[in-house]
Amino acid sequence: MKINYPHGSYFALFLFFLLSTNFCHSQITTAEKAELYLSIKGEITFTFQVKKDSDIQRYTENLSIIHYNSVTKTVKAWANEKQFRFFQAKNIAYEVPKSENEVDAISIYDVSKQSRYASRAPLTFPVNTYPTYAEYAQQMQEFENSYPTLVDKFSIGTTTQNDGKEILFVKISDNVGIDEQEPKLMLTSSMHGDEIAGYPMMLSLINYILTVYNDVGHSDHARIKNLVENAEIWINPSANPDGTYYNDATNTSVTNARRANHNSWDLNRNYPDNVAGIHPDGNSIYELETQYFMTLANNNHFVISANFHGGTELVNYPFDNAYATTVSHSEDPGGVGPFYAHPDTNWFEDISVEYATHTQTDANSGSTAGAPYNYKPSYMTDDDDSYYKLSPGVTHGAEWYRVYGGRQDYMNFYQQCRETTIELSDTKILPESQLDDYWYYNRDAILDYLTQGTYGFTGVVKDAGTSNPINATVTIVGHDGYGSHTVTELPQGDYYRPIEAGTYDILFEADCYQSYTLTNQTIANYETKLLADVFLTPIAGSAPVNITPSNVSATTASVSWDNITGATYDYQYRILGSPTWISGSNASNSIALSGLTQSSQYEIQVRSLCNSNTSPYSSSVLFTTTAPPPCTGNLINSFPYNEDFDSGIGDWVQGANDVPGSNYEDWTLKSGGTTSNGTGPNSGYGGSGNYFYTEASNANTTTNVGQNVSITLISPCFDLTNYINPTFSFYYHMFGAGMGSLSVEISTDNGSNWNQLDASGNTVTNTPILNGQQQGSNAASWLQQNIDLNAYSGLFIKLRFTGTTGSTYISDMAIDQLNLSATLNSFTPVADCRDISITLDASGNASITSSSIDNGGSAGNLSIDISSFDCSNIGTNNVTLTATDPTDSGNTDSCVAVVTVNQPAAPTGLECWETATFNNTTCVWDVTGSQPAAPTGLECWETA
Repeated sequence: MKINYPHGSYFALFLFFLLSTNFCHSQITTAEKAELYLSIKGEITFTFQVKKDSDIQRYTENLSIIHYNSVTKTVKAWANEKQFRFFQAKNIAYEVPKSENEVDAISIYDVSKQSRYASRAPLTFPVNTYPTYAEYAQQMQEFENSYPTLVDKFSIGTTTQNDGKEILFVKISDNVGIDEQEPKLMLTSSMHGDEIAGYPMMLSLINYILTVYNDVGHSDHARIKNLVENAEIWINPSANPDGTYYNDATNTSVTNARRANHNSWDLNRNYPDNVAGIHPDGNSIYELETQYFMTLANNNHFVISANFHGGTELVNYPFDNAYATTVSHSEDPGGVGPFYAHPDTNWFEDISVEYATHTQTDANSGSTAGAPYNYKPSYMTDDDDSYYKLSPGVTHGAEWYRVYGGRQDYMNFYQQCRETTIELSDTKILPESQLDDYWYYNRDAILDYLTQGTYGFTGVVKDAGTSNPINATVTIVGHDGYGSHTVTELPQGDYYRPIEAGTYDILFEADCYQSYTLTNQTIANYETKLLADVFLTPIAGSAPVNITPSNVSATTASVSWDNITGATYDYQYRILGSPTWISGSNASNSIALSGLTQSSQYEIQVRSLCNSNTSPYSSSVLFTTTAPPPCTGNLINSFPYNEDFDSGIGDWVQGANDVPGSNYEDWTLKSGGTTSNGTGPNSGYGGSGNYFYTEASNANTTTNVGQNVSITLISPCFDLTNYINPTFSFYYHMFGAGMGSLSVEISTDNGSNWNQLDASGNTVTNTPILNGQQQGSNAASWLQQNIDLNAYSGLFIKLRFTGTTGSTYISDMAIDQLNLSATLNSFTPVADCRDISITLDASGNASITSSSIDNGGSAGNLSIDISSFDCSNIGTNNVTLTATDPTDSGNTDSCVAVVTVNQPAAPTGLECWETATFNNTTCVWDVTGSQPAAPTGLECWETA
């Protein structure tokens, strides 16, 4: 049966009656109480115990953790129905505190009583009642009506319930209709619908700012005037009115207020998270309220923000999803992390302590004679990270407990807004009689918090050519990270960077502009430092620089260059001297070229495209592809080389189709003993690991090669070009009465021809290196065979095992622990230079390679320090040729060649009246002169 529960002020009485009736007839169980709360409110707050601190992490992503007491190991959590079912499935004992799930309407409405149903708009201030939604909306409009030049009231969207409630803001500024060069400051309250001490407080704050600004004689006029005339103040008193007026069709009572929005989702777990991902709460969408605030932040750069909550009394600063220190944590004693502090942690700590201390002082001042509010001792003194920073009333988020999907981290990491979470009251829904008390405790702290958003570095970034403001990123060098930089905002191009006192270098960057660093800028706390306008130079007209080929092989090469922020690139390359370019485009500052021709010299050029502007192509940079090794397979050019087959076949390959037909024709990888008795080893060399062997049982198509069959195993390509004294060795086991033979063969032409080797490295014919049984039992030790390969020093080689089984199945031969060792050959690099002359081409460029200045006697890998020349190099230039030992980069020789660069050849075919003059600035010939006018007044017999 579907129950229609009552609305409005009678809900609390109904719930009390329902619970009392159950208690009278039988003791209601915790589970029954939980089901009742879920059925009426669609959510539940409950407590449970964990065995150790780190256990809390198991629940962070599926429940909203509200509080954790590391002494009692008690977790206070919130869940919607889906999340609570997840928890119930774990069969963990829990309690459902009445104080967390019910409110007493009589206690809450201890001022307005039933009169709350009569309209009280405009409200009286400071607000000491919970307004109905209609009163709230009317009062927000009244602010604009009464102060049209100071206030803009607007909605950022209709709530999920879609019953007429909206997310309302007022923006306050002296020229509210003009986007001026001033910081945007934001306050928003009650995204958790039942944490509403800040709801009437924000209304009181709006009224206070407006009335004091218009009262020049007020003692607080100067502070308010500074804020109103030098900032935009954006205030949203109710971020989740669906939750605040839940289950009340008339939207008049807060007695059934709940944490979640209308769809039963915790809005403070519904934001993208840089640690836990885009949907950390398991909700596949962002709720409408979340979307509205994300869009607001995308369209407006807020410098500072506060997000007001309840349930405890403290200021919480970022990050909520990452620990700031690796010391022992209540949730993470094992050090799972992540660990990173916000770069502005000291600044956050300072302004949070300032806020908390201010409220502590003002709460204590309530005891003084004539104070318009009541005294409260120990207000705003909770400190849930005392092991990290001892500061009553202030907590670093994750040191308390970790939260994923919170708005505070979203605003800081993704939107570069310095937002904190301010918990205003231990009791989430205060009695109305205490609302003005909490207003007075927090009023001055809030105003000073807003003022912190006006301090720090500020200025404007512009285009150096047009002087128009531009979008730019402003970074404190060596300081910023995790989204702590700031950005400019159009149309003014202004930026604001609150920061702890110190001396800093400030980097200004923008897409398609040269970056600029302003050095040694010193600032004090509580200082607003206006910096000179920064003019960034567009770089679309400049070709990329530092073009560097790397990883050049026979057919491939990588090329990179210095990145230009915001640019894409075109590139073109060709074999030097070819008439045809191969072109392409790339979004990043590196490319991978393939399909190149071996042993060929290439040239490559790159240009940038940015803001619809295209630079000229860069000067050509040259690189030469290598000659491929004369054998296939993985190239081994570092020694010693070892293969134990414990990870499989490694760089070796099975020979293909050694025997015509469909039978199995491969060596078999094995550990332990072989299949047949009386042959093969008991295990690999050393008693364990893999080895390869020939399974000589009767041939089949899957495992056995059979008898009198030869199969091969082929090595990778060994590069011995820089080595001497190579030696190949392997261990073998050849036990079995019908044992066949084992040969080791070598090829210097990539397997076209193979020659058998003896132990001295001599080539032999029909003479296997091992023949017949070599061990006396399965358990006999493996033996080693060495082969001298000195005759192949300086060559590329491949090796091949050929195993030939005997005439019976008792001929399983095995190999293991292959090794090829060699010694680097000593080499003396020689650099032999010659002087040359070159002429710039028509575009004013020329290039050379190392071979251009090699006099023919050089030895080693050659390189030069200058390869490209332009107009600035006309005349003589010293170019260093360096020869490097291929086996030792520290062993070099060098010489200097004089390269004389000549200006481009003068143009030919000029008319008699034209003169060519070389322009040293543009590096081209300027042709001047014009044809003289034809003479006039000629006689009829005259021709001009």
